Amino acid sequence: MANRPISRAKNFDFESVKTKRWNLREFTNPQRWSGFVSTEEPTFGDLVKELYGHVTVKEKNEEKFIVSTAKGVKIKMTQEFLSKALNIPKPL
Repeated sequence: MANRPISRAKNFDFESVKTKRWNLREFTNPQRWSGFVSTEEPTFGDLVKELYGHVTVKEKNEEKFIVSTAKGVKIKMTQEFLSKALNIPKPL
């Protein structure tokens, strides 16, 4: 992991659009996305590209989930897992 490039997360700065009198939070707050789009956690760009490059959507017993691989490891993500991880409401 030490050799993998780390970069700052690409986040949205809500304060930067206040000078233009735009209030984008009125759209992101009701969906609980404001915290998600403004996070400043470091990211591993190559790993993220690999993960998204192998994504497939599967369905079993009417439950949809995402399956991908990264560094040879199979990853299964359910809607419930993504809702908790991203702190966004689960669709009904």
